[in-house]
Amino acid sequence: MRRLLFICLPIFVLTSLVAGCSSTQKTSQLEGTEGQLVESAVELVEDGYFLEAIEELEAIEVRFPFGQYNEIVKLNLIYAGVRTEQYPLAINKANTFVKQFRQSPNLDYVLYLRGVALYYQDYSVSRRYLTRNDDDQDLSSFKLAYRDFSSLTSMYPESDYIPDAKARMVDIRNALAKREQNTASFYLKRGGYVAAIEQAGKVLNEYPNSPAIAEALAVKVKAYEMLGMTSLQEEYYALLTTNFPNYQNLDSENKTVDLDTPQEHVDWLSLVTFGLL
Repeated sequence: MRRLLFICLPIFVLTSLVAGCSSTQKTSQLEGTEGQLVESAVELVEDGYFLEAIEELEAIEVRFPFGQYNEIVKLNLIYAGVRTEQYPLAINKANTFVKQFRQSPNLDYVLYLRGVALYYQDYSVSRRYLTRNDDDQDLSSFKLAYRDFSSLTSMYPESDYIPDAKARMVDIRNALAKREQNTASFYLKRGGYVAAIEQAGKVLNEYPNSPAIAEALAVKVKAYEMLGMTSLQEEYYALLTTNFPNYQNLDSENKTVDLDTPQEHVDWLSLVTFGLL
């Protein structure tokens, strides 16, 4: 699964809501008006001092829980949380923002950022840089990220964040399809042919445009062959060869595919236990 480039978002736009504040240093002792403190924190975000900005923004939230610039504070906390890979922080602040500022013109921005945070939340450093096995990854947050990106595209079709959101949606769909297909292949290898057929069917029905489709069709072909269901075997073989003529495991002589199975006959115990025994 590729890691998509994160869009640099225009945090400076938010500073226009803070008027008449003097310039500040890189650190603040939280002395001054709410506007001055927010100005200082936003400058830290703009300059890339995200950890320091988070500390100041959270202190401002405590000091001014119902302040005039509460929206700006939360927007910058969400952004800084994503940039520092503090995804639970970003998600928590985004959840609060969505409830508190339902009519905000920045809601598309928040949906996008929450989606990005969810997208990356389950990627530990080891998974992201040391391994590339999607089977080892918890993809539960991917589904929530897909929800946010889908909401963004439907509610704000003119948003600047749509192209990246759509690219991530494709990546999420493919990852989920691969996970489902790997399960189908597992059942096939264990001799759980009925379960393999059902699981492959789920891939075909729920992820029709994903790269996992060829393998799902192949699993169906092989499972039907092992069950002796020749008519369905040939039907799915025809679909596979028509749509994926270059599929590497094709066996044109026998109208089947070369996939691993535990035996060349039906093991009925394996069949009724879905290959788990």
